[in-house]
Amino acid sequence: MPIINARDNKRTADFLFLIRYMPRVALNTVKYGFYGALFGFGSSFLFSEALKRFAAENPEVVNLDGQHVPDDEQFLKFSRHSAFTKHTPPMSEMIPIYSAIVGGCAGAFFGLNKSYMEFSEKRLEDRELRRLDMV
Repeated sequence: MPIINARDNKRTADFLFLIRYMPRVALNTVKYGFYGALFGFGSSFLFSEALKRFAAENPEVVNLDGQHVPDDEQFLKFSRHSAFTKHTPPMSEMIPIYSAIVGGCAGAFFGLNKSYMEFSEKRLEDRELRRLDMV
């Protein structure tokens, strides 16, 4: 019969705590990822709308019609290939989407980091509660 010592019990209990803690990690990751994506999309959308409004008020200063580059097709050969879509959206439409992706990734990493930093505190609290339950 194997001898089970207190160290093995502690490891088992910590592993079970890790399993119980994983839904909180997933929730924090998704929550902060959503917040980051929302912030990234919202801020870039507001900025692009302000830029469009400024360009409409000052057409001699800012030209957003995309016709100021005569050879703009030379940079779009990849997306104009027949295997891909024939329509390349302008960058002003894509920046909010890119910002949402970057913001979502940053928020997800923040959520993971926050969960990781709280894990050791919560594990020690759980150990203390288990020790008090034993006494």
